[in-house]
Amino acid sequence: LGFTEDTMPFVGRLPFPRRSHQWVCGGYHGLGMVKAFRAGEMVAQLIMGKDLDSSYPRSFLVNKARLHKLEQSTRGPRTTLTPVAKL
Repeated sequence: LGFTEDTMPFVGRLPFPRRSHQWVCGGYHGLGMVKAFRAGEMVAQLIMGKDLDSSYPRSFLVNKARLHKLEQSTRGPRTTLTPVAKL
């Protein structure tokens, strides 16, 4: 399973030096097949060099800000789960 901090998949070209030839289309939280079809269309359009029309959610696009937020969330303090009382 792939997860993102904001629950949106990552779609697009990786914004890293020496990785700009690589594309990503993932992070669906296990239940994101509905998002996967749209994300697949998006990455195909981007790879072909086409502009995305307004029907594609821009919140899916991978960018440095989203990646930074994800990186920060993995470095933060670890939390413990509170046990649920038995019924």
